Amino acid sequence: MRASTKTAISAITFGVLSLTYNIGEQTPLTSHSFSAPSNTSLPSATATQSTPGAPVLTPTPVETSAAKPTTTVPPVVVVKPTVPAVAAAKTVDGSVVQSGYGKVQVQVTKSAGKITDVTMLLANATDGRSAAFSYLIQYAIDANSSNFANLSGATYTSEAFKKSLDAALAKF
Repeated sequence: MRASTKTAISAITFGVLSLTYNIGEQTPLTSHSFSAPSNTSLPSATATQSTPGAPVLTPTPVETSAAKPTTTVPPVVVVKPTVPAVAAAKTVDGSVVQSGYGKVQVQVTKSAGKITDVTMLLANATDGRSAAFSYLIQYAIDANSSNFANLSGATYTSEAFKKSLDAALAKF
């Protein structure tokens, strides 16, 4: 680009910036908040002739009525949270099931569709198989059903526990 073109563009840019700055300086700031003017008419000019053949444009003053900011307090809306009804816990007994190593019967407590507690009413497993009941109870609560694996070494006890649990769950 030629130096003369650069100078011309710079001069024009400076002139435009100066003009917009001067226009901005002439507009008094009446408020710190935005409000759209209610009168949207644009400034106009009327042509008058002071010398024959040379019209002169004289700006016509525009009356504006700036909208005064109003402070409106929105109504207070109180929202009450809905509390879901707490499902009452229900407890039922399973049937007595004979395993190869003793009788098993469980009592199941459910709340909101979930097993919350399993209690052993009969736990007559012999040969140390009664140690399996604490694991079986936790498995039943975690699975929320009798759909879990048998304990190795306590297969008959696990099956009896599951049958009693299923009988109790069928009563819900």
